[in-house]
Amino acid sequence: KGESRRLNVSRTHHNIPHMVSFESDEELRPLPPPPPLPKFPETGHCTWSYNNDTRVVLANFHSETLHHDDQNFLLRMMERDDITVISEGLAGNLDQSLWTVGSISCRIGSDFHHKIRVFRKNRYKVGKEEFEQLVETKEWYKMRVSEYLRYLAMVCDNQMTRLDQNISSSTVSKLVMPQAKKTICVSRL
Repeated sequence: KGESRRLNVSRTHHNIPHMVSFESDEELRPLPPPPPLPKFPETGHCTWSYNNDTRVVLANFHSETLHHDDQNFLLRMMERDDITVISEGLAGNLDQSLWTVGSISCRIGSDFHHKIRVFRKNRYKVGKEEFEQLVETKEWYKMRVSEYLRYLAMVCDNQMTRLDQNISSSTVSKLVMPQAKKTICVSRL
C-alpha cells in the first residue's frame, strides 16, 4: 500500500480509446498491394538485401561510420508498415558503462514512465483451500524511472531473502544478481 501512494493516476479505463469493431469480415476490404522498394543505396558502408517471401529488409552495417544515405534509407524503411527491417552492426561500439543501473538512474532517473499497470492481490477460499489471484486495476499510473529501479531492487532483495530461507547460503551466493547501488548524480547529461 505504501508504494501505491507514490504512483500518480495517468488514465482510467473510461478515457482509453478503443477500436471500433466491425459487424462482419465482409466489411473489411483487402489491403492494397504495397509500393515497391526503392533502390538500395550503394555507399560501401552497408550491404542491403531483401527477401520477398518474408518481406524482410536486412541492413548489414560493416563500417564504424553511418553514411547519410544509409541512415536516410534505413529510417524510410523503418517507417513502412508492410516490411520488417533487421539491422546488424549498428550497436557494435556501445559503451558498456552506459548500460548500468547507476548510469541509467543518473541520466533518466527523474523522467516519468507512463502507463504502469498495477495489480492487487485478491485472496479467496474454495472449500478448505485458500487461493491468491492478481487482478489488474483499471487505472493507469505513471512513475519516475528512479522509483521503478528502487522497486526492482526491492523485489530482487525479497526474492533473495526467500531463496536464503530455502537453500544454503553457499548456493545463494552463486545466484545473486548484481544489486543496484545508490548513485549520487552530480549533473544530468
